[in-house]
Amino acid sequence: MVDDSVVEIDMDSGDSSGSPSKETLKNLSDSKGSGGKRTESSDDKPAQNNKSGRFWKGQKTRASSMRKHKRDSLTKKMKERQDRKRSQELSQKIRDDIAEQGRQKRERQEEAKKRKEENARKSEIVQKIKDTTKIKRMKKKQLRQIEKRDTTVMES
Repeated sequence: MVDDSVVEIDMDSGDSSGSPSKETLKNLSDSKGSGGKRTESSDDKPAQNNKSGRFWKGQKTRASSMRKHKRDSLTKKMKERQDRKRSQELSQKIRDDIAEQGRQKRERQEEAKKRKEENARKSEIVQKIKDTTKIKRMKKKQLRQIEKRDTTVMES
């Protein structure tokens, strides 16, 4: 509602100090005004510079003046809760499946290892040493190859 017309200030009337007189300024404010109505609301304060001179810092609003969002309806809340519960159950099921697969894999590996050891024992060539003096005459390399076994298992 403010007129964009150019207003000239008469510097010659009044003092010789170079500043416009009070009457001129009053007339200027009346001519620019919007018919006596205030443009600012009662809550808004006029823009001011900070005391520290930090012009980039704006006016902050209190947390209590923030608007609250509208509450969701009960049906929407229940639907979201069910969706969340369903997704949690699904993710738990996936985690359980992965854990089960890992457990089965470990069992298979252990069984394969046992079978391998059994097959290695079955295929070994075993020779009993009845004369213990032979052991005393053996060289280090031969002694390293000797293993003690249960003889009762071999006979059966």
